[in-house]
Amino acid sequence: METSRTEDVWVRISPADAPSILGMFTLGAILFLVCAPAGWYGPSLQSHVYVLPIVLFGGLVQLVAGFWAMRNRDSLATAIHGIWGFFWLSYGILSIFFATNILPLNPLAYSTSLGYWSIPLAIVTWAGAATAMRTNVAMSVFLTILGLGSTVSVVGFLAGAPGVIHAAGWILVAAAFAAWYTAAAMLLEWGFDYAVLPIGRRRLIHAQAEAPVVEPR
Repeated sequence: METSRTEDVWVRISPADAPSILGMFTLGAILFLVCAPAGWYGPSLQSHVYVLPIVLFGGLVQLVAGFWAMRNRDSLATAIHGIWGFFWLSYGILSIFFATNILPLNPLAYSTSLGYWSIPLAIVTWAGAATAMRTNVAMSVFLTILGLGSTVSVVGFLAGAPGVIHAAGWILVAAAFAAWYTAAAMLLEWGFDYAVLPIGRRRLIHAQAEAPVVEPR
């Protein structure tokens, strides 16, 4: 006689939105901190007060959110937090080098470099905005504003046009508020289990499962 053995499958569930909540709160914070003067942090704003938030909030926390999103199989959050995390980390380290005179500051080369840096940021962000339209309209609006600010930054920095750079800074400040709104809405939805603030969800994904761990009984 053969006997059958029942196996229990244990599946751990992690909140799908969690990386984006962390990532967008901190991305909004660093966009506001850096761009609120609408002059960026650089030749005219070499205050040491800005360096650690840029490296930690803008760089490391974004990368943590990106890798966390990768673990949750969230391709959109991985792409956005990953590329912006690497940008802000590089930007912060470079700012430290300038502020401590480890590297000489050439304003023209600095502006041109930021312009070229902004090109991949704009491309990835616009792709993310289009992708987010399927799942979260508020996220798409945030990424659209962020993509617009990045695009205007490309023009301003490559052309060496202070007025355009100034406009890009204020567009990115608007993106910061859009990021805070979207992150707050997702946090409240998680806490109350219903949409407190409208974000235009088109597909509800409350959780994503990790690979199952099978333990025979």
